[in-house]
Amino acid sequence: MLFISYVLLFASALFSWNMGSHYSGAVMGMAYGSKTLTVRQATAIAAVFAFLGTLIASSGVVHTYAFAIVGSATPTELTAALLGASVAIFISTMLKLPASTIQVYTFSLLFVGIVSNVKLLLVGIGIVLSMWIVIPLAAMLLAYFLAPKFTSWFRGNEKKLKFIIIGSSIFSSFTLGSNDVSNAISSVVKAGILTGISPYLFGGFFIALGLVTWGQRLIHRVGSEIVKTDSPLAATSQLTQAITIISGNLIGYNASINQTLVTSLYGAKHSTNSKVITPQIFRSIALNWIVSSLVSAAFSLFFLFMLSL
Repeated sequence: MLFISYVLLFASALFSWNMGSHYSGAVMGMAYGSKTLTVRQATAIAAVFAFLGTLIASSGVVHTYAFAIVGSATPTELTAALLGASVAIFISTMLKLPASTIQVYTFSLLFVGIVSNVKLLLVGIGIVLSMWIVIPLAAMLLAYFLAPKFTSWFRGNEKKLKFIIIGSSIFSSFTLGSNDVSNAISSVVKAGILTGISPYLFGGFFIALGLVTWGQRLIHRVGSEIVKTDSPLAATSQLTQAITIISGNLIGYNASINQTLVTSLYGAKHSTNSKVITPQIFRSIALNWIVSSLVSAAFSLFFLFMLSL
């Protein structure tokens, strides 16, 4: 039991690190693409505020993923799900393709639970899945209505625009901690390995480490390739993403930061008739969300088999 507890801690740290590196583009790609911040500045700022978001505002979501998805899972089962999700997200980051760490981890946990005959908490699962749809749609609608007004306010006023871009990127970095750390540390909370404030310090540290050590890849991808780059549009999309994500977090639920950013961009694009978003990128990202979840489930079953030997 002591050995598997250490392996579970390692898996939690690895997944936290993967989250930091993987979501760097979603929280700071806009600031980099608009040339408001350098890559080094963006990763440093994101690391600080992701850590704070984890420490201050993630407990509700952690509780949901620890106790509202599956019943009494063993440390071995929880470790297998985390390791499978980590491999899938690492591959996505290597390919510079945004994926959903939330969905990757949840599907891994569900597949492991089904194979191991762990009780699935269907009501909790249903609410979690519905929030994955509701939050991005809310972001799209909010961006659609706010973008015309906001872009007209920001356009032509560089000082105000720079302030808004940095502010929205900081807000989004904070929500990275509040929104996503749950998937990495809910398992150690459920297993009782870390208690009190220690899981939040643990997860926040490794998310920040991921941003600083390997966050540049997706910052370049989002900032330089997806948005080519309309700064007022970027600021509005970033802001609506952060508002809707933190709103869900405050009631104990989350959604994919990448998906919420993409729907925000989509809503802002259509309300302003912008042509700065590359449609082929959207298609490749959507395909990767599906493939990465299947890859994660497959690797989780592999690790479950190996850890059970």
